[in-house]
Amino acid sequence: MTTRIGVHVNDRRIELYGGMQVQHALIAYDPAVYAACKRSELVICDEHGFRVGLEGALHDGARLFVKSP
Repeated sequence: MTTRIGVHVNDRRIELYGGMQVQHALIAYDPAVYAACKRSELVICDEHGFRVGLEGALHDGARLFVKSP
């Protein structure tokens, strides 16, 4: 059985499979936002305000926020 996790991107809940990364959550949220993050036009922060990379690990209940650099 495959584990599913729920994460939030800008307060929108996204369902993903366990083992997926920040980039997968952004693609599910909005591919244009993912592309802007790849170009460093936007950055991703966790619920504590720390920047996270696109290859960062996720856990059930993680909260991500997309911001201007």
